[in-house]
Amino acid sequence: MLDKLRLEKARQWIESLVPVAQQAKREWPGMRVACCLAQASLESAFGSRAIGGWNLWGIKALKWVPDSVEVPTKEWENGQLVRHLLRFAAFPTPLEGFRCYGRLVTNSPAYSNARAASDLDDYINELGKVWATDPMYAKKVRALVRQFELEKYDA
Repeated sequence: MLDKLRLEKARQWIESLVPVAQQAKREWPGMRVACCLAQASLESAFGSRAIGGWNLWGIKALKWVPDSVEVPTKEWENGQLVRHLLRFAAFPTPLEGFRCYGRLVTNSPAYSNARAASDLDDYINELGKVWATDPMYAKKVRALVRQFELEKYDA
């Protein structure tokens, strides 16, 4: 019963963010709402581990984002998880977080292969190659997209 309850709470959390994600998509068309929501779910454990207010994606500190926080984290290096203390962007509102995510994936040359992808699976694969050091990152994002049927939010 508890698993069903957690699943329902996760679904409600995602659905509460859909309008904000879709607004950011209108401003930054290079993003895919399904992937954005799946990444936010994965990176923040459905909002329970957000960094710096509304940084749901683990976005590192950026020159054009005025606020940041220093947070202990783990990164995959040579097949091992290594602890680091890194600066991450901080967002006071969900919209500011989603706008930053959209701007980043729409404008950064690092995500040009993702933007050129012909479908959502390819987009996730290409984004995953750059976004995270976890070698299973794209697989995890794709699983969340499927589990919560997130592709419908890109329509």
